[in-house]
Amino acid sequence: MDKPAPSTTSKERMEIKEREIREESRKFRKSVSEKIGQFVKDDRPYIEFEAVDCNQYMAVYDIAASAGLVSLLFGGQSVVYKNKHYPSADEMEARMNGEGWNEKIAQKYAEKRKLLVAQKQTSKAAEPEPEPEPAAKKPKTAGIKRKAKAIENPPDAKNK
Repeated sequence: MDKPAPSTTSKERMEIKEREIREESRKFRKSVSEKIGQFVKDDRPYIEFEAVDCNQYMAVYDIAASAGLVSLLFGGQSVVYKNKHYPSADEMEARMNGEGWNEKIAQKYAEKRKLLVAQKQTSKAAEPEPEPEPAAKKPKTAGIKRKAKAIENPPDAKNK
């Protein structure tokens, strides 16, 4: 059976809802465009957009890309960077862990990285170097190659 057509009131409600969504999207894109325009002119290395959904992130990404900037998504937070100030590995790790980024957090991650490097160096010094393994023999493939050539180029039937 065919479903009955939705009443005109429900059609009207859907149209109104679609118009509202389009209007919200247009306003969001306009505000992001203005913020990114100001960001390009100032000396900040990055700008954050809090709690964006997928559609909003795509709008931020498109506007940032058209301005020649880099946009990354960390959880629900979109961060736009200038090309000269791409985030360090520490900053990316901090943002992926849900932390913000400031001087205090930068020092914390720098100390953490130094400790890891020191631990790796001490563990390398404590381990004896493994003896080199003897070179493995190459498998013989000459017979296989001859058979492959014979299959590719079969002898003429006239010669038989």
